[in-house]
Amino acid sequence: KRSPGPAIVHRSVMTPFRVVVADHEYETTRYEEAVVTRSGGTFVDADGAPLSACAGADAVLVRHLRIDAAAMDAHLRGCQVIVRYGVGTDNVDVEAATERGIFVANVPGYCVDEVSDHAAALLLDAVRRI
Repeated sequence: KRSPGPAIVHRSVMTPFRVVVADHEYETTRYEEAVVTRSGGTFVDADGAPLSACAGADAVLVRHLRIDAAAMDAHLRGCQVIVRYGVGTDNVDVEAATERGIFVANVPGYCVDEVSDHAAALLLDAVRRI
């Protein structure tokens, strides 16, 4: 007889969670809000608000805002993940986040097509004055 393998536990009720977009400078965050609320979470658009608006967040999305060790200790207690809208994580102190058990993620494919299109256009302008 084969072993049934490890037990798989399914939670029928997801624990409520809070996602805060700390800064974005976009026209809307309706897509982010839809994903979070459909998943049972609370969504807060705190663009332009101080970092203290992130207090109590389980996840924080940032674009340019600097998140260092002091900011994590003061405002991100209990935060589980910081996601950067963008390719790098240069504005997030990844080492400090790791020490605090906070995952850091980014969007490596962010604006890749737009940047390459712009570079090609600049080359055409430089060579052909188009």
